[in-house]
Amino acid sequence: MDNPILSHLLAAKRILRYMKGTLDCGLLFSKSGYCDSDCMVIRVTEKYNKLMVALSSCEAEYIVASIGACQALWLDNLMIEMKIRREEPMKILIDNKLAISLAKHPVAHGRSKHIETRFHFLRDQVSKGKLELEYCNTNE
Repeated sequence: MDNPILSHLLAAKRILRYMKGTLDCGLLFSKSGYCDSDCMVIRVTEKYNKLMVALSSCEAEYIVASIGACQALWLDNLMIEMKIRREEPMKILIDNKLAISLAKHPVAHGRSKHIETRFHFLRDQVSKGKLELEYCNTNE
């Protein structure tokens, strides 16, 4: 910061007092997170803040996985900032084989051409090797 003011100094002191009192504590990063669609209705929160209706369960799972991928990659970037490196791509478990196929094979599927372009972020990240998709049986 080029021009810190008194409030910055007070905030820094507060952080240092907090750290001093929690030296025996640590950070715990869970290796898993969840997102799911329910009856082809997707409740998208925070960024999109609207209710979406998908035309198929494949589309619903694909959209939800794309939104989950955004959150996973944000966490990955945070870990990089903290100098925590991972060698393997982040794994996303999906319970819809067609959604996985749609994300892994970047060809124009006739039944998915209506999906908004922004949700193909998942496909892009899978092709770059940043994400890995794996089938997760819902009975497990």
